[in-house]
Amino acid sequence: MKIWRGYGSDHSSNLVMIGEFKTEEDAERVYELINMISENANSDFAKGIFEQWSKNDQLSEETENRLRELKLFSLSPPDVSDFALWNPSMERSGKTLRFRSDDVEIGGFVKLMVAEGAKVQVYSAHSYPDDEDKGD
Repeated sequence: MKIWRGYGSDHSSNLVMIGEFKTEEDAERVYELINMISENANSDFAKGIFEQWSKNDQLSEETENRLRELKLFSLSPPDVSDFALWNPSMERSGKTLRFRSDDVEIGGFVKLMVAEGAKVQVYSAHSYPDDEDKGD
């Protein structure tokens, strides 16, 4: 029998992240951007391109072109990697995007939402269970 002992921060964080935008159109745009970036990042991950990212800090040409096309110049390879295989519960309601996830690697999401004009709130539903189901 082997007993694994180690340190990690990827354990059931029960993270809640809320991005509040000035308009519904802004929220819809970021919702769509997240889906597009995730699609590219997952494609790169499936092709094994993430290994190259960690070695030379470069995105795939396809992902780099997509970010340029979307005018998202502030996202770095580590930021984009946050979008790969991240499977949060993401809901859009009016001017608000609400995420729930057990993953704490959210830097890319926060950076994108702030760059697109959101007011962002992040908390643990373990610590604030009464807040997680409150309306916008």
